[in-house]
Amino acid sequence: MTRLNSFLFCVLCCSVIQYSLFAQEERLEIKAAYVLDGWRLFNTGISDFGQQGNVDLTSDLLLGKFGQARFHVLYNHGPSLSALIGDAQVANNYEASKGFKIYEFWYEKKWKKGQLKLGQLDVNNSFAFTDTGSYFINSSFGIGPEITLNIPLSTFPLTSLGIVGAYALNEKLQFKLGLFDASPGLDFSTSWKERLRFDREEGTFFIAELEWSKKGKHKLGYWRNDSFGQQRTGYYLYGDLPLISAGENNQLALFYQFGWLNQINAVVKHYQGVGMVYKGLFTQQKDAFGIAYARANFSPFGRNNFTVNGTKSEQVLELNYTYDVSTYIKLQPSWQKIVHPALTNDFSSTSVFIFRLTFFGT
Repeated sequence: MTRLNSFLFCVLCCSVIQYSLFAQEERLEIKAAYVLDGWRLFNTGISDFGQQGNVDLTSDLLLGKFGQARFHVLYNHGPSLSALIGDAQVANNYEASKGFKIYEFWYEKKWKKGQLKLGQLDVNNSFAFTDTGSYFINSSFGIGPEITLNIPLSTFPLTSLGIVGAYALNEKLQFKLGLFDASPGLDFSTSWKERLRFDREEGTFFIAELEWSKKGKHKLGYWRNDSFGQQRTGYYLYGDLPLISAGENNQLALFYQFGWLNQINAVVKHYQGVGMVYKGLFTQQKDAFGIAYARANFSPFGRNNFTVNGTKSEQVLELNYTYDVSTYIKLQPSWQKIVHPALTNDFSSTSVFIFRLTFFGT
């Protein structure tokens, strides 16, 4: 399929079909979106241009009081940006190998104080995320590298079987537990059937999170990965903190991420991320400006066995602007400075400009 045909196919997919099965509470919703990223690298000696794309197709079966089921597939195209940058934290959060993927497939049931979800799941859709950090393009502002660089986690774009439960202790406290297959695979050469297979050798990934909703949201988490005879445990403290609120149109919010491990053989020993987003900078409710900083600190084990240049820390600064052109189109230019990219000896720092164009339906 040519690039032009691929683009036309993606644009056609960017429609929303809502088909009523029985009644208003019981229906099938099919939503599609296309994300196209154009980028240029600086300070690498090659000044590369390139593009990456992601097609999202989500089918939600709403069953009223019986819960909800979802089937979510992806199609990705374009070369790897991080292969050129040499960064471990991955500058583009949509980066994935080319091809079609079954991303999530699950059933969820909610009650007044709790919920249960099981199937093929992304850990990061339930745990270790901040709402404010989701405005940024660098992968570390979604879920920190203290988790993703230490274990093969069930998260975008490779996911595995899991079960998640949540219970509201009171109006401000919620407790979540999750159990996942600890080996979703390292790449797409692993078959879908193999990635979803549970066995004792592959082991399990367990995660628990306590969320406190007062002056924002604050999450204290613990995780443990047991697979192939090795065990790793980690902790994190993530949160959103509103700073200024002038109604719904103008808001300034801060997010923070702290994660750490105790193991000597951890690749990333600890991680810090922090940033701010101001909504309604130039227009009411339609735009936002953000600045964020991430620092992944490598252990002596990580410097000797994972990094190419022995760097102690890889750091990222991102400036980001989003603008909702309409209900169906969003523009998002982003500039990132990567200092001491861990997987290259060619340069000590580089910068990349990414222009993201999203077509979606509502």
